[in-house]
Amino acid sequence: MGYLSEKAAYLKGLTEGLEIDKSSKEGKLLAALVEAFDEMAIEVDDMVIIQEDMQEQLDEVDEALADLEDDYYALDEDLEEDYDEEFDELDDLDDLDEEWDEEYSFECPKCGDVVYINPELIDDDVKYIVCPNCEEKILLEFDTDNE
Repeated sequence: MGYLSEKAAYLKGLTEGLEIDKSSKEGKLLAALVEAFDEMAIEVDDMVIIQEDMQEQLDEVDEALADLEDDYYALDEDLEEDYDEEFDELDDLDDLDEEWDEEYSFECPKCGDVVYINPELIDDDVKYIVCPNCEEKILLEFDTDNE
């Protein structure tokens, strides 16, 4: 029983102890006020119980979220380590160029930029490449002597 419920019970007992005439105008008013206060006290007690239940559920959700965050960041760190290990050998473009046996170069007709491409990326279906500088399509034409 909460504090307000105790006060409401005290007021109800006090009203009965004073033997107030409930048929008089003042008696009816006082009895109605005491009854209203009693009902409000019950409602407040119910809201406190609901709030405590909600707080418990919120704490459980908070704990579950913390566990998920821990799992996510642990996974993220593992992925970052795997990424670092896999690409440590390719720190700069010179390392990447060394891995290609051969490369083709094409001059962009629009901006004049030279575009290099790994021949392994070209198959019979590829008819053009896109210039990374100006996004112009460059038709792939090979010199048959070098092919």
